[in-house]
Amino acid sequence: MKANAANAERKQCSEKVFDGVCRCFCRIPASVERGGKWYCGTHDPERVAARRAKRNAAYALEREREDSMLRLAEARVKALGAGRPAWRSDFGLSGGVTLSAEDADRVIARIRKLEAIARDNEP
Repeated sequence: MKANAANAERKQCSEKVFDGVCRCFCRIPASVERGGKWYCGTHDPERVAARRAKRNAAYALEREREDSMLRLAEARVKALGAGRPAWRSDFGLSGGVTLSAEDADRVIARIRKLEAIARDNEP
């Protein structure tokens, strides 16, 4: 008799989920009531909002890091006068510069020219 009373007291989560075949109510017992509806810990709107805010903050931090790496790489490209920002497939922007063979030759020629000027100006 007590088992039936416990089942009658147990609330069901109000969130609908896709189980691979159809959308049905979540099978996890509800633990919190929000706005007149019952939710389990996974689907509690406040917890969902907190997880989403945490994920968005982490994403914004990652985007800012990538943007700063891109600005750094673009500054290096501008200073060299050649190349393009370097990408790594497993990491994204590395902050470095990728030079083509022609770009590398131009940079080397500029360095040699500057070295010659520096040698000529030595006392």
